Amino acid sequence: NNRKEERKMTVAVVKKHLEITGTISIREAMDDYGMSGGSLTKYISILRRQNVNIERVFGKHPITGKRYARYYLINSI
Repeated sequence: NNRKEERKMTVAVVKKHLEITGTISIREAMDDYGMSGGSLTKYISILRRQNVNIERVFGKHPITGKRYARYYLINSI
């Protein structure tokens, strides 16, 4: 039950971050909130099931060349 409450709170944190900044990456989730990449993906999935429109866009780091995902909140009109 405690984990369920913790998950609700973390989903709310991700949603608020998206509402304020419009975007989040796994690195930001790790650095800003101490969550793993898998956790962010799980929370994004929960938000999508709640009909929050989120798009994933892949980018490439300009120096390392590593690919990464960035999630964008798509505002509904």
